[in-house]
Amino acid sequence: MGLGLYIEDCKIGTTYKTNGRTIDQSDISLFAGLVGDFSTIHTDAEYAKAMPHGARIAHGPLTTSCAIGLFAQLGLVDGTVIALLNFSFDMKSVVRGGDTIHALVTISEARTTSKKNSGVVKFSYDIRNQNDVTVQLGSMTVLVKSRAAEQGLVI
Repeated sequence: MGLGLYIEDCKIGTTYKTNGRTIDQSDISLFAGLVGDFSTIHTDAEYAKAMPHGARIAHGPLTTSCAIGLFAQLGLVDGTVIALLNFSFDMKSVVRGGDTIHALVTISEARTTSKKNSGVVKFSYDIRNQNDVTVQLGSMTVLVKSRAAEQGLVI
């Protein structure tokens, strides 16, 4: 059996708070290299200084990825997630190097599939910085195992 949440464990409205993680300039540079996005707002300190934010900013997907990783560290999806079904995030504020983020992750939808051997769970994310300001809102919908199916009670 997996360690994470099965569909039977998922109660709509349950919220989990992740630990924090500081996004530093090296994270921004590494992410730029990983994905090939070397846009000047992320990689050129002099250019970014003259922009409204006054400094290099993290890529939106970097912040999202870190928040998903922080949630994964809670062990709630370990061994029970089967597949990612949907993914959508809106950027509300920038994250600068040196900002510390955490996420409030809420189960906003949960239902068994028609075959009852798995379930669909939507996790809603409110990603916040060290000042408790929301920097991103979004959701991730995943297919998860059914405990009954894993125990051989559903065919």
